[in-house]
Amino acid sequence: MKKLFSLLLIGSLFSLTGCLEIVRNITINENGTGSLDTKIDLGEVFELVKSMGQEQQLEQAREKQIDTLMQVKDLAAKNDKLTAEEKQLLSAGSIRININVDSGVFYTQSKIPFKNLADIEKINILSQRFLNTTMDKVLDEGKAEPVEEDKESLLGATFDEYYITTYTKNSIEKVQDKTKENPFTNANDEATKAMQEMSAMGMEVKNTIEDNLPRPANKVEGKNAVLSADKKKVTITTTFSDITTDPTALEFKISF
Repeated sequence: MKKLFSLLLIGSLFSLTGCLEIVRNITINENGTGSLDTKIDLGEVFELVKSMGQEQQLEQAREKQIDTLMQVKDLAAKNDKLTAEEKQLLSAGSIRININVDSGVFYTQSKIPFKNLADIEKINILSQRFLNTTMDKVLDEGKAEPVEEDKESLLGATFDEYYITTYTKNSIEKVQDKTKENPFTNANDEATKAMQEMSAMGMEVKNTIEDNLPRPANKVEGKNAVLSADKKKVTITTTFSDITTDPTALEFKISF
């Protein structure tokens, strides 16, 4: 079961249009504090699994249904792979996981506050990995316990790790990290191959980032960055096809 759903939850950054969509909402206050909220709604995934003839997988999912709100500090305390600093960064966060096959409910929600701008991207990477491994365990065993990260698991990676995102009191910038191998064009990368297969099936992979600014933006750059009418919110929407064709599709710079 974990393998099937790993293909559908891949990276915790992207999703299947019509099956799941991931929206990350980052709110920055004037004093540099704020919150990083992520909602992953996979409600239609059960219909997809059914259409693939995977009835046995659905039966397994019914046996592992769950609706729980977890405090990250309780889970992090049992994870010996996190440093004391990392546990502290995540300590005030919460994760909700709700899976109900018959009701067509399958979503996760996480909310993690931050105290300063320098912590945002650290929390972003940590929370994605932590949420993924927690979900991996839930899907595999039907309970919310920490799981050791498996390098072979599709849920063990996040594409944000191939970009450098910098937050200052006046700007946000995201650029490709050219010191790392580009996974989006690597034909041997397991995650990439899985999403290519999904795209070939007509299920485009989508990601949305919403940056809520402490004051109006005075300049926004980026192929997929859209500024709101009040100039205090920037939305960046990309697809897997976008970034495999041009990894700079995820790049942007906001000045405010």
